[in-house]
Amino acid sequence: MAEGWDDLISEMLSLSQEETETAELAEAIRDDSDSESEAKLVACSPQTSDQWYVQLLKAHTKDIVPGGTQISGPIELLSGCTASFAEAAVLEALGIPFHACSTSEPNPSFRKFAHCNHAVDHAHEFLRGQADDAPCTLHPHARSCCVPCSVDLSIFGTPCPPFSQQRSKRMVSGTVKNHVLYSTTFGEATAFLERKEPKAAVMEQVRGFDKPEYAGDKSTPMRRFLDEIRLLERSGNFPVGGGYHIVINMLDYAEWVKLSRPRIFLAFLRKDVYDLVDAKNFIEIFEMIQRQQIAVGPLEISSLLLPTDDPLWKQHMQDHTKNSKTRTPQEPNDNAVWLRETAAWREKLGISPQFSPWTSCGFFEGIGLRKTHRVRDLLDCIVAEKTANLQKKTPAAIRAAMSGMYADTSQSHSRRTFTNKTGITNCLTTSSELYSFDRDAIVLPVEHLLLHGHHKSTVIPNGMSQADIKELAGEGMALPCLAVIIWSIFLTKQFP
Repeated sequence: MAEGWDDLISEMLSLSQEETETAELAEAIRDDSDSESEAKLVACSPQTSDQWYVQLLKAHTKDIVPGGTQISGPIELLSGCTASFAEAAVLEALGIPFHACSTSEPNPSFRKFAHCNHAVDHAHEFLRGQADDAPCTLHPHARSCCVPCSVDLSIFGTPCPPFSQQRSKRMVSGTVKNHVLYSTTFGEATAFLERKEPKAAVMEQVRGFDKPEYAGDKSTPMRRFLDEIRLLERSGNFPVGGGYHIVINMLDYAEWVKLSRPRIFLAFLRKDVYDLVDAKNFIEIFEMIQRQQIAVGPLEISSLLLPTDDPLWKQHMQDHTKNSKTRTPQEPNDNAVWLRETAAWREKLGISPQFSPWTSCGFFEGIGLRKTHRVRDLLDCIVAEKTANLQKKTPAAIRAAMSGMYADTSQSHSRRTFTNKTGITNCLTTSSELYSFDRDAIVLPVEHLLLHGHHKSTVIPNGMSQADIKELAGEGMALPCLAVIIWSIFLTKQFP
């Protein structure tokens, strides 16, 4: 959820505000709430009007009257290192016309993916190149590629590895600031905001961004990042807009699909365009959408997967199996860590080293799965744990008990990365090998994109490997979560 309004006033928006402004704000809010304007809907884009999350999002907000003045033409979009260019897909799905003036993305396969699906004027490799108006990959011989300032909307992300709590040494002092990718956030991202001053901007990061860097640390990387933005503001480094109202939004994709992906979305609303009332309205719209969606509940993962008789599924499964490592499993090394982990797990469950309730059943095929000894043992341990209280362990009973279950076989036994008791499956990463017990098959990389909200009609460039598609999905944003932020900003003032 967004941080509360009191916190917003006291912490995020208190840089140069006086007490009289708070009184004026309260009066303006009362006046605004008395409005009897007739509600109206904004039409979906015809290309993607069937997107499931758009239907939900617009149903949640059907009674909200968009603020500001109706859009008369496409908004100017500036994209910074978002991998899958998710914001373009979201804007199109929401029916908000846009012109992509510039993108940045260091991975050439990701850039190709973006260009196959949406037109852009300039395509840089890095945020720094955008901030500096350097020649882009589309115009490498140009003296410069001028990226417009003061665009209507900018969406950007910075690398999560420095801040990720999944990193083994995350809490060791110095490992965050000394990470090779740390400067992208503390340097390139701040320069990007400072030099381009978009009217509205959204930055995505992992939840670890707001966790201490080491034991005893009284601050967090996110708080330090916001302190840098405040310092730039006090120093007059935002000459166009005077700085930003900043709202911290916490979202977990598990509210939309039974697939965890907790993220922080920082919303930057430029002060000369969005006032305090607008910031409050944004928060109220965002939180109302969250309440409505929580009441509806998340979709099952299976509802977003391709049918196994779909030509697209067959083609991608063929590509996946052709390019996967399908060598015959060798006997495990006696010193392999997973052998110690499975021994401890099996001892806790009270089962023998040979017990294989899943892989020894006649139905097991593991379609598309790398059936190494470790992977097979991992599946058997998961099934043994999930069916421990099952009275009759027949193959049919076991299959029924594992219905709706998924396991990420790329992860170790110790991580226990399988569907939990509440039905939520772990976050997809760039290396995830998600196995469906229902289908007895791997969830394909193209389905990773579908699970994150991409449309089936999304174009996969010729020659893009299955590994690249999976990496793209793992690094990209979940479209429904980003859509909540963008739609909340739009309903606040329609991108003036």
